[in-house]
Amino acid sequence: MNQGKYVFSQIIGFIPRYQFDKFVKQYKGDWHVKNLNSYNHLLYLLFGQLTGCDSLRDICLCLVALYPRPRVLLE
Repeated sequence: MNQGKYVFSQIIGFIPRYQFDKFVKQYKGDWHVKNLNSYNHLLYLLFGQLTGCDSLRDICLCLVALYPRPRVLLE
């Protein structure tokens, strides 16, 4: 039944953001990051899995088709 939220948003709700950020900080996952942080990278990969994309190019094309700036979708 529709709960008023997209499937992607419901799946993201299962990921505790505080705990994810704590692990990234503990293991220095964003140490030398310029543009794409670990959380956005996770979201892009989850989106790719949900949409059945076969490559990074497919993920980028799907996100660009939805919005001109993919960061607006995931932030």
